[in-house]
Amino acid sequence: YTLDIIVGKGAEVTFVSHPEHTSMRTILRNAYLQENSLIKWMEGTVEGELIQSHIRTYLYEPGSRAEVKGIFALTGTTVVDMYHSMYHLASHTTSDMLTKGVLEGKSRAMYQGLIHIDEKSVGCTGYQKEDSLVLSNSAEVNAVPNLEIENSDVKCSHGVTTAHIDKEKLFYAQSRGISEKNAAQLFVDGHISPCLDAIPDENVRMTLQERIHRNLAV
Repeated sequence: YTLDIIVGKGAEVTFVSHPEHTSMRTILRNAYLQENSLIKWMEGTVEGELIQSHIRTYLYEPGSRAEVKGIFALTGTTVVDMYHSMYHLASHTTSDMLTKGVLEGKSRAMYQGLIHIDEKSVGCTGYQKEDSLVLSNSAEVNAVPNLEIENSDVKCSHGVTTAHIDKEKLFYAQSRGISEKNAAQLFVDGHISPCLDAIPDENVRMTLQERIHRNLAV
């Protein structure tokens, strides 16, 4: 499905999504921001077979701001294709994208992020980061951050990390009487917490966390 959101002057919108299980789905979300407006996208991807999720945000007027907090927790043979993009089309606009992924089994994730800053858009700030925690040798993640900057009066950064659970830390936790499963759960929770904690509704936050635990069996 396709969703379009227009955020009016000075308005703030928070959009939280974590769809229940479907075998295949394609989701396209667009936001168009007016002066001094704010949108916060929060996306959780947990279950499914083939999932395509695109979030595109257009910062059309000065002072507009946008955030994306994304979580994916994949197992089995699930394949996820995520694309998050920010288009700075006015001066003094701000974007912040953070995605936290966890993969096990033979799951695969493809993530692309884009910050585009127009040549006339000065004084802009853009940030994007994707961090993945891989729990099995058969899981794969391919993350590609992109910057398209057409003027020099900006502050932008991007980064990607892929990690495994530290065996020494896992052993230390077990030596303190924590089971291997509970220790792994603590590592997963710590990894996703910067995005999970950003969800303002406690019931939604707890529901998503429980689905992640159940799906990953941690």
